[in-house]
Amino acid sequence: MAIYDAAVRAVYGCMASPVAARVMERLVAVWERQTLRKLLSEIDIDCVVDVGGNEGQYARLLRRLGFTGLILSFEPHPEVFQTMKRRFAGDAGWRGYDCALGRRDGELDFHIYALSQNSSCLPGSDLLARPERTVKVPVKRLDALLPSILPDWRTRRLFVKCDTQGFDVEVIAGAQEILPAVYGLQSEVAVTPLYQGMPRYLEALRFYESLGFVLIDLWLNNRTSGGEVLEYDCLMKRTTPVLGPSHAGVA
Repeated sequence: MAIYDAAVRAVYGCMASPVAARVMERLVAVWERQTLRKLLSEIDIDCVVDVGGNEGQYARLLRRLGFTGLILSFEPHPEVFQTMKRRFAGDAGWRGYDCALGRRDGELDFHIYALSQNSSCLPGSDLLARPERTVKVPVKRLDALLPSILPDWRTRRLFVKCDTQGFDVEVIAGAQEILPAVYGLQSEVAVTPLYQGMPRYLEALRFYESLGFVLIDLWLNNRTSGGEVLEYDCLMKRTTPVLGPSHAGVA
């Protein structure tokens, strides 16, 4: 029994080591990516709307996962968009647009942080450092903009990914006219909001569920040094799509 107990302690000790933790993180990341790849394939997605595209990391991940369909990336950060533009220039199936998406057309203050991924249309909470500067950016409703840049959207099977640092619900609120063609959704949801006015995760999930989406998975995004969860990425699919190739005539 003493040998067994010692062996168990040794195994748990190895699992708790920093090296094992890094290995587990990589395995989890691989699992999450394969879950995304499987969902895109199962629901036959042919166009991904990448909201908060930053430098194009998500679009490039999609290509590594084997997605060959159309990618529409939106990024309001002026300098970061130029980086993404250089990257999508070599991919005929990847387009980029330098604007924010939201509930209504207009213009908003965009708060720019040293770490560009933290930049947002919402002011940061006390948990974030002060932004470096604020600039005005154009904001469009997705359901008003999409028909002009993708005239055949009614025959598409869309997947919308949002990573807007607190503005995801606003993006979807401005996309409701095209939601019947959206078969999948990925959104960042906050247990502890990092931005002022950002809904908490249960509120965001209830909103998405009210639109006909069901939860497929939750992926840990980040947590505090004390172990408390800050944010998840939620992966969802639509339960009652009414458009797409087989329903092209539905208004």
